[in-house]
Amino acid sequence: MKRSNLQGGIQVPLIVRWPARIEAGRTSNRLIANYDLLATLAETTGFSRPFNTDGISFYNELINHREGEEHEFVVYSSYTGPTLISDEGWKIRTDLEKGVFELFYLPDDFKEEKDLSKQRPKKREELKKKLLSACEGDLHNGLFSNQGSILKVPNTTKR
Repeated sequence: MKRSNLQGGIQVPLIVRWPARIEAGRTSNRLIANYDLLATLAETTGFSRPFNTDGISFYNELINHREGEEHEFVVYSSYTGPTLISDEGWKIRTDLEKGVFELFYLPDDFKEEKDLSKQRPKKREELKKKLLSACEGDLHNGLFSNQGSILKVPNTTKR
């Protein structure tokens, strides 16, 4: 179920090994996304030219054990629609085809078994607005599709 917007489709461990610079066995609960890797690799390699990214480097946390700038939330695309996870542990999950917006508090419900959207409508609306803004006003920008990954090879066979 990778690329679903369930936690099992999103959350994976990030393992970094660099014996000369990173202490073995260190752990962190920092909220990161795949788009943070570019910023981190750029800082790690000393790349200094300006570039645009939504990512935030976590290099200082890896090397110096110091927290740096962190995300207020991260957004993931999926086959059913985008999802947003806040740094407080709140998650809004969408199913655009069904018009569903579910709300979970992951520290108490990492399996996403208890939808809190009816009990916490203000939190649901707050996160829904942030999600819409992150998707540039169109939640369909958070739909994942393999169409951009399909390699089109021209037919070059001669008859």
